[in-house]
Amino acid sequence: MTYTFSLMLLAHIAVISSACLGALAIFAPNTFRKTALCLSTWVKTRPTFPVVDSVFAVDHVFLKYTRVFGGAIVAASVVWAVLLGY
Repeated sequence: MTYTFSLMLLAHIAVISSACLGALAIFAPNTFRKTALCLSTWVKTRPTFPVVDSVFAVDHVFLKYTRVFGGAIVAASVVWAVLLGY
């Protein structure tokens, strides 16, 4: 029972936070860009799995089309909210 409750709580938090971030990307793209660049810090650790530990540079694409990706994030959040029964 507790395990299911924890997963549902995590799912609700994920939906709400992704909807907020998507809305920020749509309505305040400059603020979203500044926040994303500030929080985009790479921490170097000892490689465990080379494939998983490799870096994929997609930030430039995401930040170039902030409103498009923000809309996609909000749409995905709405779908998950419907599936979770909001």
